[in-house]
Amino acid sequence: MQFGHLLRAIFNDPQLSALEYQEILKFTEICIVLRPYLDRLQYSYVLTPPPDLPSNVHEFLSLSTGLKADVVSHAWSVLKEIIWEDEELEVESSGISQSESSALSRREALQMKYMREFLEYGVTRQIACFPLFPPTRTCLQCKQSTRGRDHGTNPRDTELVEEQSHAVTLFTLNYGPLPSYSASSYCRHCHTRYYPDYYVHTNATVRSYYIKPQSSIQVAQHYYMEIRLIELFTNMMVSSWTSATNCARIYNNALTRDDLRSYRPLKWCRMQLDVDDVWNGFFLQALLLDNYERREVDPNTPTLSLPHDAGSQTTRLQPALQERNKRMVFERQEHWNHACDKCCWIRDENGKGYALRAPNHRKLETYYREQGKAMFQLKRRFERAHTSQTKDSMPNERRGDDEGVDAEDLEDPAWEDEEIHIDQDGELCDGKPETGNRKIKARFGRRRTHNEELCVASCGVILGRATFFGSEAPNGVRLFLMGLFPTRKSLPGVIWHDNNCQIVAMLKNDPDEFMKTYFDASALPVDVFHFKKEGTWRFNSSAAEQTNAWFGGFLAIVREMQVDRYNFFLDEMIKRHNRLLVRKLKEDGHGVYSIPLNDLL
Repeated sequence: MQFGHLLRAIFNDPQLSALEYQEILKFTEICIVLRPYLDRLQYSYVLTPPPDLPSNVHEFLSLSTGLKADVVSHAWSVLKEIIWEDEELEVESSGISQSESSALSRREALQMKYMREFLEYGVTRQIACFPLFPPTRTCLQCKQSTRGRDHGTNPRDTELVEEQSHAVTLFTLNYGPLPSYSASSYCRHCHTRYYPDYYVHTNATVRSYYIKPQSSIQVAQHYYMEIRLIELFTNMMVSSWTSATNCARIYNNALTRDDLRSYRPLKWCRMQLDVDDVWNGFFLQALLLDNYERREVDPNTPTLSLPHDAGSQTTRLQPALQERNKRMVFERQEHWNHACDKCCWIRDENGKGYALRAPNHRKLETYYREQGKAMFQLKRRFERAHTSQTKDSMPNERRGDDEGVDAEDLEDPAWEDEEIHIDQDGELCDGKPETGNRKIKARFGRRRTHNEELCVASCGVILGRATFFGSEAPNGVRLFLMGLFPTRKSLPGVIWHDNNCQIVAMLKNDPDEFMKTYFDASALPVDVFHFKKEGTWRFNSSAAEQTNAWFGGFLAIVREMQVDRYNFFLDEMIKRHNRLLVRKLKEDGHGVYSIPLNDLL
């Protein structure tokens, strides 16, 4: 809106000239906020403003601006063309500082400015400050069909009609929970009803989400959440292990605007965010992002579709979670082929260059054997206490019995780190007897998983994850690594593991030649810090322990979680963690790149 045009219109009209400039400015700014609502009062192909205001809008403008009813009608008749031609406002005119408005759109700046007026006078008249409308005014299905092409010259054939609205609660990041209205429109040709974040055919049982991301998504019946709020909760989970319960508690206690509480209607949908809302928002947003990213790679990827007639949002999301989990098994983490200066070292030898990730490198293993006798320490405290990291408040059960580990036990000398020798020929170190050390017991109840196994690059990027049941047996570790690196070319040049002595012995005694020789091109030392040798090591083998300390923080969150959500949540946390870490590696100049998949598979 050009203020020169506004001033000229006021100067040329005696009735408007008698008003205060701030009154006229408030009227025009509120009308700009109302533009999406007013725009839907007429067909999408009509580009001019509505000639008259509906009664609810007329009353709302009169109460919020303090103008009389006849003045509101006259002001609209004079200023509607100016308001409609350009809804942009100068920042100075809105009364909001440059710093505040820099992160906000002009419309949102005005919404923030007049929030109280909308809450006090608009909600009771079905006018919301943040209304939720479908992102399209015409049918997307008909446009793509033969019917749409045949009638493409007439916009009326694809126009959405029969708009319905109902009261909802919108959980926002900047303003807390707000009362709002969700609208839906209908196509009479293909019988598809369009909602703010999805559309569904009348005779179908599937809801399809839009190709482009929306600002808010529905997490339950009558409840929507802003994407920005969901992303905040997700980053809190990744960075500080914040549970969904604590996310909801923080939102209700810290992010709710107390100054707006008195303006909200007394009778409305629930205004408190609960745990289910947080989880539903997290899983749905992660599924939508996954679909958007896949479509960027392959535009033919279908949009996300979920059952429409499901009994609950939890049931509705489950098939999509299962499908994503299956893809994660076969497609692996997106940074599976990651490499950088911290985890892949290329050096010259005899005039040739090669990388430690290359399959023909065994120099580190040769160096290890040349020491004559290796010394290493097994971390008996971690192994017996069965905690993934020291800060976990809920350790797993001990193997073989249900007894916990007391603090006094950890101080006992028997729990100290133990040095064990292995000779140059790779004989078995002192460990479990061949007959095993577990007694057969009957178990009448649930059995928890044993542990989560991570494969971590020495830069900290997580290459893969697996759930172990029963025990972390050497053969289970081998199968995990063979599944994660399905070809010999994809194997890292060095694989650290605290139990590599057992794994090497198992490989040597395996009668299957393929299984026996699968890791021949990879060095299999134990943790580098267990070597009693002075010098500087090229790679940080403690990255796995450091990552375990981060990963173990999720144990209390995923406890009792349904299996599909359990796997999806952990994979999503790893995905987010890797992206943050890779971005940091790039910023620090560590030469991040991806090894071509054709070279690994």
